[in-house]
Amino acid sequence: FLPGFTLTYLCRGAQGVQLQFLIGGDLNVALQPSLDCSGGNITLKESVKFLEDLLIQYDLVDIWRVRNPKTKKFTWHQRKPIIQWRLDYWFISDLLQDDVAKIDVITSIKTDHSAIVLEVDSMADQPRGPSFWRFNISLLDDPIFVQSMRVNFPLWLEDINFCQDLRIK
Repeated sequence: FLPGFTLTYLCRGAQGVQLQFLIGGDLNVALQPSLDCSGGNITLKESVKFLEDLLIQYDLVDIWRVRNPKTKKFTWHQRKPIIQWRLDYWFISDLLQDDVAKIDVITSIKTDHSAIVLEVDSMADQPRGPSFWRFNISLLDDPIFVQSMRVNFPLWLEDINFCQDLRIK
């Protein structure tokens, strides 16, 4: 359960400070197997307890489950044998619940995961703090990826120069 390190890193130092978090991604755990799993070997992972403790400690909620308390909708699919689980999440600070305009699971292409869409109102009003992003360095071993970056990166930098959206700059 590697995402636990990321979550801990994002939350460290937040105690006593009114920070608001939006944490999303593929966590490879099913928090509520009765609702989040269909098929396969359903066992409760040790990492679920770690994640639940983290959610309580930092007052985070699974906003999709809050808005869809009884719905079975899956974000990961395997065809043979048919197995479907909800492994992808958006955890947000409890204080942000009223600011969520939309949370949905939608079809995604070229992956066995669905996309989880989160739309938040009033993002411009939210204070910004440090963020964490981790690059998959194995992509650097892919010559097609490296060549694509060499060709496209300068073009993307030019596009950003003309962008007025402060979230991108």
